Amino acid sequence: DNIREGFLTDMCKKFGDIEEVEILYNPKNKKHLGIAKVIFGTVKAAKDAVQTLHNTSVMGNIIHVELDPKGENRLRYFQLLLNGTFTPRTLPVGGEVSPRSLAEALLVRPPFLC
Repeated sequence: DNIREGFLTDMCKKFGDIEEVEILYNPKNKKHLGIAKVIFGTVKAAKDAVQTLHNTSVMGNIIHVELDPKGENRLRYFQLLLNGTFTPRTLPVGGEVSPRSLAEALLVRPPFLC
């Protein structure tokens, strides 16, 4: 909850140039969703960040870091959080859940669309 864009930028800039940092918030209550997007200047920088930061502790929480070049996973996670199916701590990420299970979770309630 305390991670801001400046903190995230500082954490990631050691891997290479950063083009964009975005932290996602719930559009209704403006609460941090525990999801962020960092766009690096090179694929190598992004891969190095994933390799180094994935499953590490940041502010007492284990973080999940993955390559998501099209933003598809980020959108799926965003929808799962907004429809109330999961919280940031219970959100299945990476290979923890099958695509079918994610699709079923998305169908619990219609996803909120901006």
